[in-house]
Amino acid sequence: MDAFENRAKSSLGEIQPTHAGQTEDHQAVATSSFLSASASAAAASAAAAVSRATMHMLVPDARGRITLPDGVTINDIQVRGNDLVITLPNGEVMVIPNGAVNIPAIEIGQETIPASTVAQLLEGTEQLNPEAGIRSSGGNFAEDEGNIQAGFSLGDLLPYTELAFPEPREEDIIPVERENRVPEVIIITPNNPAGAIDATDDVSEAGLPARNGEAAGTDSESDSEFTSGSINYSSPDGVGSIKIGGETITAVGQEIHGQHGILTITAIEPGRITYRYELLDNTNANDDDSEHFTVVITDIDGDSATATLTINVVDDAPVARDDSATAQEDTPVTIDVFDNDTSGADSVDLVTGVALGDAPTKGSVVY
Repeated sequence: MDAFENRAKSSLGEIQPTHAGQTEDHQAVATSSFLSASASAAAASAAAAVSRATMHMLVPDARGRITLPDGVTINDIQVRGNDLVITLPNGEVMVIPNGAVNIPAIEIGQETIPASTVAQLLEGTEQLNPEAGIRSSGGNFAEDEGNIQAGFSLGDLLPYTELAFPEPREEDIIPVERENRVPEVIIITPNNPAGAIDATDDVSEAGLPARNGEAAGTDSESDSEFTSGSINYSSPDGVGSIKIGGETITAVGQEIHGQHGILTITAIEPGRITYRYELLDNTNANDDDSEHFTVVITDIDGDSATATLTINVVDDAPVARDDSATAQEDTPVTIDVFDNDTSGADSVDLVTGVALGDAPTKGSVVY
């Protein structure tokens, strides 16, 4: 009976001893099986079994662990087929069936070596059988997996979707009171080359071409009906809007219509806007002979600065020139007194706009 006892039973997992050379199906049987033999034969048989070395089959416990005696190292574990075999110094042999396929965790004393570590250590010793070694959950495709269903096509991918994040906003972690800075604006014109808050400029009716039945100005070859300048500004807190003549400026080429002409934006730059003004028609006695454009710069805090551009329209006057003619006594003569005169942009009403000057000392004049 002593030959079948497991001397490491107190520290091992479930142990099922067998005699060396026997298969697993020929495991030790209960002591009662040997009572029919003589005591001397039993003792002799037991002694012979011990001399041939005792083989123990080790089965992992419920936690998947095998407990080995103190002093065993990984170098004592050998791979034989699908099994792990441990040969102790006293000749005892411990076998872990299928241990090379389903590698268990191993406890030696107070230390526990996880199954993955045992596998790595055995791989390092190059003992694992590549055919019976560690298998993945898929069996390394060593076995026929059977019929696999046919592939299926993917549906349409989701269309591009722009993530709707709000615009980044700066916030003070520790709020501090900032200095409130207000905008400033000046207007630079030929009359105010250094710039002024209330700037003036001039255009002349003399440069007007003939239009709508009205005569050309007295200097229509010139460009005196045009003028240009710039609006210079600063807005430390940022620009909220810029308005000229009540209209918000948004683009180059934008036109602001006045009473007598058009102001056109020719450039928009940081801190500077340029313009060109064109006089379109003459003024009359009932008109204000000036154009007024109010410029307002508003920052993002709501602070604003205002300047005014006043464009004066210079009136065009007719030019009268002397006339002369030679007449025979008692013979009337006709003279076109307007032939050498210039009426100007305001034109001349030949009925109401003509008056006879000093009467001649000899003869008479009929208009």
